[in-house]
Amino acid sequence: MFPDVIKACDEYTAKQIKNYPCHTNRASAIGDHCTRRLVYERTRWQDKRKHSVDTEYIFDIGNLLERPVVALLENAGYDIIRNQEPLSFISKKKTLWTGHIDGVLIDKVTGLGEFVLEVKTMNPYVWETINTPEDFQRYFWTKKYPSQLTCYMFELEIPRGIWILKNKSSGKMKQINYELDFEFFETILQKCESINQHIEDETLPDFLKGEPDHCELKCAYFHICNPPLDREPAKLVIDPLLINSVKELHELEPHVTRYAFLRKEIEKKLAGTVKAFIGNYIFDNTVKQFKKKWTKL
Repeated sequence: MFPDVIKACDEYTAKQIKNYPCHTNRASAIGDHCTRRLVYERTRWQDKRKHSVDTEYIFDIGNLLERPVVALLENAGYDIIRNQEPLSFISKKKTLWTGHIDGVLIDKVTGLGEFVLEVKTMNPYVWETINTPEDFQRYFWTKKYPSQLTCYMFELEIPRGIWILKNKSSGKMKQINYELDFEFFETILQKCESINQHIEDETLPDFLKGEPDHCELKCAYFHICNPPLDREPAKLVIDPLLINSVKELHELEPHVTRYAFLRKEIEKKLAGTVKAFIGNYIFDNTVKQFKKKWTKL
C-alpha cells in the first residue's frame, strides 16, 4: 500500500484557508467594480464564502514566484528598496486605504530615478493579452491593479510606476509602464470615502447592475447579498448527450488555451518563413496568402 500524499496535502491546505477581519479599505482591492462587495469585506468578512483548495494553490504559486522576480531585478543591477513596506492614506483623521508595496525600483544603470514596483504573476493566456495599462480592464481581477499602483505612487510621491508581469508557465516577464493620474486618484479617494460612510451609516451601496453571471459565479458574498438577477429562469437540461458534450467541453478547455498559446509562440518564431522542416512536420506558408498549413511527414 502507498500513502495518499496528495489527499493529505489537500486537507492541510484546506485548513489554511481562513477569513480575516478587514478594518480598512485595501489598496489591492479598492479597484473592485462592485462597491457593495467592498463594504461587505469590511462588515461581513466572517460570512465570506471561502475559495477552493485549487484556488489556494494558485495563490501559493503567485506568492512563490514574486520573490524570485525581485531577486532577479536586483541581480540585474537595480536597487529594490522599501520591499513590503506598509502604506496608508489618512484624510481628516480617517484612514481611506492601507496596503503593502512590492518595492521601489531605483535605476542605477541609466540614472532615470525611482519607480514604484508591482510584481504580478499570470497564467499564460492572460499574460499574452495584457500589454498596456488599458488591457487590465479585460478581467475583473486585473481591473484592481491600476487603482492599487496609483494609491502607492501618490502616497510615495513617485509619479512613475512599473508592473512586472511574470508568465507562470514559461517564466517570461514583461514590463508595463504607468504614470500617475491625479484625476483617477481623486475618484479612488471618493470611493474610499463612500465606503467609509456606508459603514458608519450601516447602509449598503446599490446592487451591481447588469452582471448576473459575475454575481452568482464569482462573488464570495452572493449568498448574503442576494442581488436581483435580471435574466430568464434557468432551464433544467436532462439530455444525456448534451450533458456529456458540456462535460467534454470543460475537459478540453485547458487544451484549447494551450493550443492557442503554442500556435502564437510558433508563428512568432517562424515570422517571415515560407517553408520549414520541423521534426516530423512541414511548415508551409505557400498554400494561401496569410494562411499557414501544418502537414505531418
